[in-house]
Amino acid sequence: LAAAGYAGFSLAMAAGRLAGCRLLVRFGETRLLTGGALLAAAGMALALVAPSAPVALAGFVLVGLGFANLFPVTIARAGALGGSGGVALASTVGYSGLLGGPPVIGFLAEHSGLPVALATVPVLAVVAAALAVLVAVGRPRVPVRAPLTRLVTAAAREVGAPAAQAARRGGSELPALLSAGGPAGPGPRIRPYPGLEMLAA
Repeated sequence: LAAAGYAGFSLAMAAGRLAGCRLLVRFGETRLLTGGALLAAAGMALALVAPSAPVALAGFVLVGLGFANLFPVTIARAGALGGSGGVALASTVGYSGLLGGPPVIGFLAEHSGLPVALATVPVLAVVAAALAVLVAVGRPRVPVRAPLTRLVTAAAREVGAPAAQAARRGGSELPALLSAGGPAGPGPRIRPYPGLEMLAA
């Protein structure tokens, strides 16, 4: 029965991680971080006061769902705010907590009891939610890169067959066609196509 709690936590975290990209696009970093942290806090509180084993298992599932995307989104936010140094610092703090958290909880459980030791988890989750609000950077930018076939189709419509053939050959001739204003002789002239020259270079 004890293993079932960890299994429910792990499965819920895996499911939440798989849906993380959609959740990030839908809600943004700040809402995902605060909502996840508060959900984890509520789940752990439910597990602590659960009157039966199934309710406690449900609480651990909520903890897994809440914590699923906290670490990757936090790393991304650290990179947005502090660059590679921010990523390194956040990773160090995160893995230090992963290694040092269980011994600390074990120490508290030995001296104050397991409920008191586990009560630190929802408290720290609420602190994480508050920090996410304080360090808000708005909705994330999700880069969308068109497939090569879509670029080739757009090139064919804009500049005619010569540019499309150049794009299929690797794009080495496409910047010249763009800068020259189109293929020589009769045929459609090139209109500005933002970003295509840079993608082909």
